[in-house]
Amino acid sequence: MDLFNEAEATADPSVPEPALEEAVGGYKRKAKKPKATREEILAGLPVVEVPCTVPDEDRNCPYCNAPMEVIGKKVVRGELRIIPAKVERIQYVQEVLGCPECKKDGASVIVGAETPSPLLKHSLASPSTVAYVMYQKYGNSIPLYRQEANWKQLGVKLPRATLANWVIKCG
Repeated sequence: MDLFNEAEATADPSVPEPALEEAVGGYKRKAKKPKATREEILAGLPVVEVPCTVPDEDRNCPYCNAPMEVIGKKVVRGELRIIPAKVERIQYVQEVLGCPECKKDGASVIVGAETPSPLLKHSLASPSTVAYVMYQKYGNSIPLYRQEANWKQLGVKLPRATLANWVIKCG
């Protein structure tokens, strides 16, 4: 029957009294996470500098006409540039050599350069193309019918079934 003696059983006079902030912790506002600075947000991006120089005709002092020197540079502003996806047609052109001396003797010696093997035989698919399709499908959750429309906007008529075949064969 220790049901009603809980306070006496768990009491400990050596435990200090909690501060008000600790006691009402559930009602205390959480400290806001500090906002990321612009430099932290853009830290991993490559930087392309666009030099803004004084024209040659203005490089002399307007008062004494002496040539002026560069004393410093400053960043005026920063912008983000997006380079959208573009499609290029890559053609592998094999060099073929023939021996003219052997040809005079009636024999034909022909040697062709090595060419890289394709990802899928008789297919337009390159590794970057299939990776792009799979990333769009699984990373960005873009279904193949929408990718088909996106490819069409880029100037390439790729049927949804072809995209699906690439995903299945390379997955």
